[in-house]
Amino acid sequence: MARLNALVRTLSEENAQARSLDDRASIEPSALVELSEADKIAAEREADEKDRHAVEEEMQRYASAGVIDTEAELESFDLMKYWETNELHYPALYHIALDILPVQASSVPCERVFSSSKETDTLRRSALDPTTVEMLQILKFSLKEDRLDFTDGWLANEEDLIDIKVSRDEVDKLLRQGDVDGLVKLLDY
Repeated sequence: MARLNALVRTLSEENAQARSLDDRASIEPSALVELSEADKIAAEREADEKDRHAVEEEMQRYASAGVIDTEAELESFDLMKYWETNELHYPALYHIALDILPVQASSVPCERVFSSSKETDTLRRSALDPTTVEMLQILKFSLKEDRLDFTDGWLANEEDLIDIKVSRDEVDKLLRQGDVDGLVKLLDY
């Protein structure tokens, strides 16, 4: 949670900087001359505070929305679909999720993602700085229908791996009777 709070603070600061640049661009040059340096600093602080408050409020709404309570909810929880669904409810956190979710947790199913990064960072583009590469990867994601579906369909359910057509009642009956040989025969078929 501390890492998430740090990311929220960083996003808030970035939004404040972007907003202050947008605000400066929208003010006419004559109005800029009229503002004293102290007024500019005060306006920037006010915008920073407003952004910080909005991000903290969003974080509070997210935290108060609750957590997964049951094992069944946890097993059926799809993180990608959650953020696709809640993009409008938690826009700042959604953007943080866009930065974090593409990070690979293991090296096994991610060959495709690394290949995608290699396509972005070719020999001709090897001078790109990390921020530009990140922006290109996010843009590529955006162009692919806002999906972060790196492993959908790759993960098998336990039922998919079991070829045995044995009912739970049959197994329970054999276990109650203590018929281990019958159970082995049933499962070996």
